[in-house]
Amino acid sequence: MDKRQSSMLKKLMEISFVLLEISLYLDTHPDDKKALQIHNNIRMQHKYLRDKYTTMYGPLSISDENKDTWQYIQTPWPWDYDFS
Repeated sequence: MDKRQSSMLKKLMEISFVLLEISLYLDTHPDDKKALQIHNNIRMQHKYLRDKYTTMYGPLSISDENKDTWQYIQTPWPWDYDFS
């Protein structure tokens, strides 16, 4: 995994974490308009970055596969990457 791919994957993991946390917050504070606005913003960032990543580097999960090819099995497995 090159440095750019690693950096993009790290950013995607960070945004995924924030999206999950703000979603959990909204479960207990459903009327918080500011939190909902943040959630919607983060969700759009997440979709953009995930789409960009999968276009450049291939699917992150089986749900990212398209109908024309099956690339998921051709990409390295998580333990094949050196994250150091």
